[in-house]
Amino acid sequence: MRKLFLAITIIFTSVILTGCDLFSGRNFSNNDHETCDKLMSDLINSLSSKDIENAKKLFAPRLYILDSFDNDLLDLLNYYEGELISIGGLVDTGEYSNYDYEEKHHSLEYEIISSVDTYRFSLHYVVKDSRTNANIGITNLYVLKLSEDEYPDKIYAGDLYSSSDGIFVAFPHMLPED
Repeated sequence: MRKLFLAITIIFTSVILTGCDLFSGRNFSNNDHETCDKLMSDLINSLSSKDIENAKKLFAPRLYILDSFDNDLLDLLNYYEGELISIGGLVDTGEYSNYDYEEKHHSLEYEIISSVDTYRFSLHYVVKDSRTNANIGITNLYVLKLSEDEYPDKIYAGDLYSSSDGIFVAFPHMLPED
């Protein structure tokens, strides 16, 4: 009887502790953070080595048709300076599905410390889209040097229309209508 009571208590406690995650539609795991840390490391390595082709591969292919994409990416390569010292940040993961569509994406807020400056990266990264592979990759990115940040104590994802600070790359609303 005692073993049955203990087993029921453990199962009940497990359901209570994981219940919010099971029904929220959002999942967070170490794997998501590892995936995003690797993405950021790959991006920073491309920026440090000024390798535009490797940097471009990290973005969603559907963005390649933007008139400004290559120039924005080149601006980003020129904006980032130094060698990587540390990398860290926050990851928010969202998953959506219905009968014929599944998507998983990450919203990232990372702080990258280089040998020259500290950079704040804000980006959206799609890792799964059952409709098309053209949406998989970074779909938008904003980078700001901490030395240029008017409000260094606040996280700021940029304002495409009124800010000239930082670098914007590939905002999806710039794409032509399907």
